[in-house]
Amino acid sequence: MLFGPYVVPKAPELIANGEFSAAGLAGWTPVLNGSSSAGSVGAAAQLTSDGSSGLGGGGAGITQPLATSEHRAYRATYTVSDATCNFRIGGTSATAAGPAGGTRSPGSYVDTFSARAGTSHFYAFRGPTGSTRVSNVSVRPCLPLKGMGDGGLTVEIVAEAPASTATRQVLWSCGHLMTADPGDEIQIVCQAGGELHVESRAATHLQASLNLGELEPGAPIVVRVGFAQEAFFAQLNDGVTVSHNSGVLVGLAVMRLGSNLAGESWGGEIHRLTVYGEGGAETFYGLVRNLIRCEGDAVLAGASAAAAIATVARRTTISTAEDGSTAANIGERIRASANAHLRPRTTVIWQAAAEAQSVPEVEDWCDALGAAVAELGHRRFVVIPALVDAGETELDIADATRDALAVRFPQNLLDWRDHLELDANGVPVQVMFEDPESGNLRLSEAATDLMASAIAGFIHAKGW
Repeated sequence: MLFGPYVVPKAPELIANGEFSAAGLAGWTPVLNGSSSAGSVGAAAQLTSDGSSGLGGGGAGITQPLATSEHRAYRATYTVSDATCNFRIGGTSATAAGPAGGTRSPGSYVDTFSARAGTSHFYAFRGPTGSTRVSNVSVRPCLPLKGMGDGGLTVEIVAEAPASTATRQVLWSCGHLMTADPGDEIQIVCQAGGELHVESRAATHLQASLNLGELEPGAPIVVRVGFAQEAFFAQLNDGVTVSHNSGVLVGLAVMRLGSNLAGESWGGEIHRLTVYGEGGAETFYGLVRNLIRCEGDAVLAGASAAAAIATVARRTTISTAEDGSTAANIGERIRASANAHLRPRTTVIWQAAAEAQSVPEVEDWCDALGAAVAELGHRRFVVIPALVDAGETELDIADATRDALAVRFPQNLLDWRDHLELDANGVPVQVMFEDPESGNLRLSEAATDLMASAIAGFIHAKGW
């Protein structure tokens, strides 16, 4: 199935005098070699070549600059009469090759391209001796589907893997029509051998290839893919999300289900395609139903703790924790509209150490945490008491904090004391910390792995 290109009815026309109704070739610049000529005849441009080559690569041509937006998709339509004509569409200079074009026989054509710069060009020329006519030229911005934006997209596909993976097969692609340079394309492809990859190309450069693992022949699959500027996401079934955070989002004009521009097709069944008009993290992660979200301070900040939990749980895990956070900061991030898609997900909250300093603040912290978890709208959350530093001997406050949390959240409390290696005083030994001399309470790799296993096991035991 092919979708697009779709042009919004009010989309601007970028070509001046595409009907050649104005006097001569107004809006167009002739490109001539030898005794070749260009002029207007009726509602068409007539290009007569003497066979000379030189500037522009042909005897007679016409070119026009287009005010485009870089990485935006455009639809070009045109008609050729009498004899063949060559086209270079989307080039960054007057006669340069663009991402679209080629040799066209008489007929009407629809082509698309992704702009490489703020100014693109439409260049038509006749190389061999003889005359051709070009008419009905139009260039307008386009999208694959009505209602989509140009900031990205997300798709979810329910399908079955091919019975044989001996050859490369394409489940879904998004790119262009009839392009001489089919380099701007995103596709979900089963490589020969069975690995499912999501590929993103810009001007033939493979800027991202997300490996989702090997498919079982004939097995049912659900694939989720999201794309935005410098943000590429993919997930197979309910596995761990694979992502890539660099690369441009090229302009996309057409979407193909079950094939790509090159004609590589899918050998399995396809049951359902769902398309979302946005491609950022919010839309994509909103579809990941078994996602685990981490909140707190330095202990859960960054990618290492989340990655360790994801490895053990085999589930997508992301952290919105920040170093130096307070309970108020945690509550603000939970309530933030930008994180609304994460609130329904299982959440791990490690109490911020900065506030675990005095007994009078324990109940206040519990109240603040209670207000924050109430915003989640569910009871699938894990609470971990604040970590104490190596060598600590005064544990009254730490114990009071743990006891208060146990009373307030008896079904949700996970105590680090039960999982880390402790000294005789019941505090983590120095090897549990990344840099025990600094007192920054960042866990070592070994301790992170221990807590990741504990968190994943706790969540699994609860059936969350």
